Amino acid sequence: MRGQWKFDIKTVLLAMGWTVRGGYSTSAGMNHNDGSNVDVWPTWQDAVRVGSNDSWIIMRGPAALGFEVCFGENHFSAGESFFLVSQAGFFGASESGADGTGTGASTTPPTASDRVDWFPQESFTSMMPTTGITYAVFGMWSNDNKSHRLLVQNEQNIGFWLSCEHLDNPHPNLDDGGRIHSMRATESIVTSGSVMDNNYYTSTLYQGRVSGIARALYVGTSGYANLGHPSLNIVQQDDKMVVAPMDIYNNTLGEKGYYGTIPDMYYGNNSHFMQLLGDSVGGAPNWFSGGSIVSPWDGVTPERLPRNH
Repeated sequence: MRGQWKFDIKTVLLAMGWTVRGGYSTSAGMNHNDGSNVDVWPTWQDAVRVGSNDSWIIMRGPAALGFEVCFGENHFSAGESFFLVSQAGFFGASESGADGTGTGASTTPPTASDRVDWFPQESFTSMMPTTGITYAVFGMWSNDNKSHRLLVQNEQNIGFWLSCEHLDNPHPNLDDGGRIHSMRATESIVTSGSVMDNNYYTSTLYQGRVSGIARALYVGTSGYANLGHPSLNIVQQDDKMVVAPMDIYNNTLGEKGYYGTIPDMYYGNNSHFMQLLGDSVGGAPNWFSGGSIVSPWDGVTPERLPRNH
């Protein structure tokens, strides 16, 4: 199931305009680091760790997005998995980092100058669906390619959430054109485990670079009120919903303050799971709520986020 799950994420990223930059796969007999542009996972079986050898893939987003991800499995814990992100440096010796090696005990994933280990070794398997669990992968992206979001629906909830953004009103010290990114995951299949609910947004859940230094950033509403804001709201009797912008804050000493707003993403109502919403009551489904986080939704082609920022 792990191989199929990761292969499906690769497939949706391809549909969103990402490209394969390389990777490693024992079963495919390939060891191509970043820049080879070889798809090392032509089938889902190629995404599975084989013996003492491991498997990963490197994918780069569209140029306007400016992100690269590396995900797969390594040897540290008998086939546990990892998910790594670079928002400007990119992976491999041909870019700003070092190539990975995929042979036995010497296995190491590739590095990037700004690599963020969202899920390093031994900690990325738990959110993958186990046998018998139904899941679906959705991609959401803006027309200008500056906002890409990927989510995995596990039964009743959102079990995996990748967010790559360019902020509105970015702080002048926020690097890379105001880019930030986040990744959340849970193995729960009940609604209370959704990673788009507010209990997952009360700590430093986004990463960005401030004056060349990687910083963990808070998500909040106006005035830094990030503790349970959606819990204060309920859907009104006229079926209307109160929403609030999702602002980004830096709490580092000497850098504290507002750093920008995530475009077209809002706090909605807590525990409002798997709901499609219109701009008006009964209107076309232009919005999706996976818990308390509300993001644009295209009711005609529901894998696309049809907003211009």
